[in-house]
Amino acid sequence: MSTAAITDIRLFSPFRKPDWRWRAAAGDAQEGLPGIWEDQDITRARFYFCEREQAVSDEQLATTYPDLFVAHAIYVSADIRRDEMEARLLCQPVEAIARKVDLATSVVTVYATVFYDVLDSLQARDWVQEYAIRPHSFSSPPAEGEVWRQLAYYIGPYALEALINDYFGRANPECPNQHELADDLRFLVRFNLSRPPPGLGADPQIVEESCQRELERSRRTGNAINPMLAHHLQVLRLAAGLRRSRELDRFLPKRGRRVATASLPAVAEYDGQLTNAASAWSSIRSALEKEILGPLCQIQNRALPVPKAKTEAEVPADPPSQSKLASPEAIVA
Repeated sequence: MSTAAITDIRLFSPFRKPDWRWRAAAGDAQEGLPGIWEDQDITRARFYFCEREQAVSDEQLATTYPDLFVAHAIYVSADIRRDEMEARLLCQPVEAIARKVDLATSVVTVYATVFYDVLDSLQARDWVQEYAIRPHSFSSPPAEGEVWRQLAYYIGPYALEALINDYFGRANPECPNQHELADDLRFLVRFNLSRPPPGLGADPQIVEESCQRELERSRRTGNAINPMLAHHLQVLRLAAGLRRSRELDRFLPKRGRRVATASLPAVAEYDGQLTNAASAWSSIRSALEKEILGPLCQIQNRALPVPKAKTEAEVPADPPSQSKLASPEAIVA
């Protein structure tokens, strides 16, 4: 086994991938010897791997390794079942996941141990982003499972439930506008992945969609678009090579309608301030998060239990754990 491969399967290595135990089991089986890094779960997975390679029937494998057989089937399927399992492991405990996906707790435990070992590393945000969420490998536009992983970790289970329910067509009485919310969440991920590189233009498709969504929201609610937000959208349009929007101009004061286009990245003047494409993008992202995540905060507040009143004689209890979505200012990295 190569040095790089050994680095990837050590328990405390910052380079290990979530399926490091399965990789270790497969590597040990192919070399014919157990590795010094093996634990009980790797040893059992190695036996399972060897028997599969020896063409043991699925019926026999399912009898000998019932939980590992089902977990491995989900792992190799690479379909929406795997996407749901991995997204839920980024924001929910094993027992809750087992109830949601209608599987035995032992199956979810095996998957979380052998194929997607993230539960003990959720505080390591950089590692989770690099190896568990893997945004650098996202398709364009992001696939449904990729959106689930991103929002499950950075926003929490309420966002994930809205997306999964919408995907499978399940109604949620607590969220009557679930489809619109899920659509907004998917757009939020696409927008976050479209951050313009320094010195380069913005994605014209995302910028145009951002403008149309804000205009549609304004028409639906009857509220005017914030002048600064309209200004930033105009800046991004210039950076994306799009023509100015006359509809957005209606929300700008006259002194803010002069946009300089002499240099790139796009620079515009508004109330004596200079704004480039990157800062305009950040401002629009903050506005989108407040608009989209606000309904999730309301759902969460209704779902959280009301704490009982304490007497002076009672010992103060530890504060209850809260969802990652604590306010509309929660940011998708």
